[in-house]
Parts: sequence; C-alpha cells; structure tokens
Amino acid sequence: DEKKIIKPIFQQNKNNILIKVLDSNSPVDISIIADNGQEIYLNSLEYENLNNKIFSVGFDINYVNIKLKYDNQSFKKRINF
Repeated sequence: DEKKIIKPIFQQNKNNILIKVLDSNSPVDISIIADNGQEIYLNSLEYENLNNKIFSVGFDINYVNIKLKYDNQSFKKRINF
C-alpha cells in the first residue's frame, strides 16, 4: 500500500517564506536560491523543524526558486516578491 505523498504548502509574507510539510519519512532537502544566484538556504531538516522555520529574504530580491526533496519526491516552486 503506497503512502500518498502530500505536496508541501508554501506561504509568503513580505520577505519571509514559510514552508509546511505535513509528513515525511525522511529528512527534507531544501534549496532556496534567489534570482541573483545567492543561496538563501541549502540544507536538510526534519519536517517538524522545517515547519517551524521562517526563511527571510533580502528586500532587493525579486524572486526565489525553492526545491524540496523528501520521500523520493521532488517539488519546485517559484515565489515572487
């Protein structure tokens, strides 16, 4: 019986990003890269820790590309500011 992988939820407020992962059997690999190539965040977190983390982005950034990988699934999201 395959467990359904639930997509992550992305929220943004001003220059802050919240990412919610409801469940994961593996650490979540996180890559947040700004439009200028700057690495905002590049690491792995357990999903409970990810859900409580706020990622802050500089005001001079127009957008970020976010990549998440967990439970053998990859998710991409672009967030514009």
